[in-house]
Amino acid sequence: MQLGSEFSAAVDIQFSRAVSPVSDWYRYAISNDSNWDAITLRPENYTIASGLNHFNIDTWDGDLSAFQNRGGKLLHWHGLADGVLSSENSHRYYEHVSQIMGMDSEPLDEFYRVFRISGCPIAAAVMGRPLSATS
Repeated sequence: MQLGSEFSAAVDIQFSRAVSPVSDWYRYAISNDSNWDAITLRPENYTIASGLNHFNIDTWDGDLSAFQNRGGKLLHWHGLADGVLSSENSHRYYEHVSQIMGMDSEPLDEFYRVFRISGCPIAAAVMGRPLSATS
């Protein structure tokens, strides 16, 4: 969690927006147990979940060459006040793509750019909708 995202995180948790989808994913898709409780989550559960890759949900593929070769342009943004997902994950993914594709930032930035947005909470705030603490 980034410094400054505490309020956003508190609002998300209070209204269960952020916690529920993650808890439900583990409850129903990973453990297949309607009584599963997030308090029992352990590091080994991450390995199990990653290995299952239900519905091909894994989003950590760093080879964007097919996208690049079709002339695709990717603008990736992450709010620094996101109280759910650390914006460091976006930086990690950018570095992962750079390593997998063997590109430093100059050629990579020709088709894939990452923007960190100061004060922006979780990406639930979308284009055309004002950003607020409860977005």
